[in-house]
Amino acid sequence: MYFQKQNLLFLFLDKPDPVKECKIIKLTDTSAEVKCKGSYDGGLGQIFHLEVYTQSSQKLIFQKISNESPHFNLHKLMPSTDYLLLIYSSNIKGKSSPSVSMTLQTKSIKSKEAIVGKLN
Repeated sequence: MYFQKQNLLFLFLDKPDPVKECKIIKLTDTSAEVKCKGSYDGGLGQIFHLEVYTQSSQKLIFQKISNESPHFNLHKLMPSTDYLLLIYSSNIKGKSSPSVSMTLQTKSIKSKEAIVGKLN
C-alpha cells in the first residue's frame, strides 16, 4: 500500500496594508506629484487611491486611481490653496486602514506687475 504525502499551502487573503512613506516630490502653483511606497497587498491584487479635498470646506474635489503604484500626478489645482490628501489601497477584501492623510499648499502665482518689473 502506498500513501502519498501532499504539501498543503494555506494562503490567508485579507485587506491590503496602508501605503507608507508618502512624499510630495514636486509642487507648483497648479500641480503636485505625490509618491508613496506600497505595502503588503493582502495576497490579492491591489488598487491605489488618492482623494483630494479642499482644506477649508472638506469637499471632495477629485479622486485618482492607479493599478500599478501609489504615484500620482495632480493637475488643475488652484494657486495658494490648502488641500487635504487621503491615500489608501484596496482589493476585493476591502480598503486599507488607516488611510494616510497629508496636507498640501500650492504655491502662489507671481503678479504680472512683479514679472514685468523684473524684466525692465
